[in-house]
Amino acid sequence: MKKVLFAFVLSFFTSSLAFAHARLMSPTPRNNNAGIKIGPCGGLARSLSPTVVQGGQTLTINWEETINHPGKFIFSLSYANDQNFTQNILSQVIDNMNSTGDLPHRFTTQVAIPDVDCATCTLQMIQSMEENPAAPTFYYSCADIQIVKSTISTPNPGGGVSSQEAPPTFGSGCGLVKNSGSQPPNQFLMIIVGVLAAVATVAAFRRSRS
Repeated sequence: MKKVLFAFVLSFFTSSLAFAHARLMSPTPRNNNAGIKIGPCGGLARSLSPTVVQGGQTLTINWEETINHPGKFIFSLSYANDQNFTQNILSQVIDNMNSTGDLPHRFTTQVAIPDVDCATCTLQMIQSMEENPAAPTFYYSCADIQIVKSTISTPNPGGGVSSQEAPPTFGSGCGLVKNSGSQPPNQFLMIIVGVLAAVATVAAFRRSRS
């Protein structure tokens, strides 16, 4: 009986370790293991179906913590081969749920995604456990993402118009801008003004001879 109980406790303890600490929920991680202690991504191969993300927009990240630890969560981006995460830190979120509710603790945050084309980007989450802030320990979770650059046109730095902006149309002769809703000058009004000017000239001439 003691051997059976010991085996059950050992199995439970081992299972808890295998699914311990923290993992990404969305974007979809490479696997659901919450106990990866080897960086940067546990030596796992890239997924064949990365999450497609719009460049220049915000990305919502959801994750869970399965064992309480004081510290923080660090989110970083690699543009290729799971390298240079520390050069592209997107956000850090303090773990403020260690004394609240039952486990797992669910978190969410938003990060700004750079406006680039990147077919092999990786989003990395590190759980930094800081019982001893001078010597933190880490757990890792990674998600493969594909960033698609925005197609919104931008001003031409050379001073011209962008490729998606039509140049203004100018009228002939006087060089005025010809708007699509503009009308030619009122010729009838111009004739009336000319007649009134002639009448005024004749009247002035008659007064001068009287």
